[in-house]
Amino acid sequence: MKNIRIYLCLLLILAAIASACSGNASDGAAVLDEDAEIMEVYVFKSDNSEAILITVGGKAVMIDAGSQKQSDKIKKYLKKNGITNIDYLIATHFDNDHIGGADTLLKKLKVGKVIVPDYKMESVQYEEFKKALKKSDAKKVILTGTLNFTLGGADFTVYPSMLEFKDFRGDEGDDDENWENDFSIAVKVVHGGNSFLFTGDAMDSRIGELLADEDIVGVPYTFLKMPHHGKYHKNIDSLVKVTDPKYAVVTDSSKRPANKKTVSALERNGTKVFCTSITGVLCRSDGNGVTVENK
Repeated sequence: MKNIRIYLCLLLILAAIASACSGNASDGAAVLDEDAEIMEVYVFKSDNSEAILITVGGKAVMIDAGSQKQSDKIKKYLKKNGITNIDYLIATHFDNDHIGGADTLLKKLKVGKVIVPDYKMESVQYEEFKKALKKSDAKKVILTGTLNFTLGGADFTVYPSMLEFKDFRGDEGDDDENWENDFSIAVKVVHGGNSFLFTGDAMDSRIGELLADEDIVGVPYTFLKMPHHGKYHKNIDSLVKVTDPKYAVVTDSSKRPANKKTVSALERNGTKVFCTSITGVLCRSDGNGVTVENK
């Protein structure tokens, strides 16, 4: 009987988190101006992996490429939407759930530039990524300083970690097994009056760097991609407070849902939360308003 009670309590907790992450939302009663240049951000449904597609002005940017098992699904989505070229592929870090599908993209699509963090990794997926990149026509950019570029009507700023790779194994308080997460590249996108922030798998050390960067935290955000699949870190509350996002997306899964403390921090801020454990999340911006929906 005691075990049954514990099981039921766990189910209720998971249901509460799932409820907080469900539903559709739009920017008030606003209707997007379809005559304006529309930017779309699609966060793929994931199993605790991460892949994000941004399209604007006929150009495409991928932030991470999910796991290897996601690659066919991503490839089909790109084909369905007529995308054969990726102008920028940004690998936030070399964890398998972020670059596992990158080799498929490099083999099947034309990729212009591949932006990578300044460290090395030992894994099968990393080696496959390196081989595919070397064989492709894509230009490799090792990010050692802030990089700016414009596509269509959107301005992108790409921020490297300030850490130096010297057999780094994580700061005190971070999970040593996930030390590479604090090398995560962050990406800010400004489309008209709307701003977007993508944080990779940043943990406490990296989140602290983001909070200390006035260029990153100088404005409230329309849309925030939460760090590290919704896991809770001590700097999460400060990140939510400082960025003050209207909408947030968590790349979690049904087996490993977002931490309830992370979801609570967003809800206390009045942020509408979406989770990819349910389905993909599509955000559309006309430079003035946005719509966000599960799709």
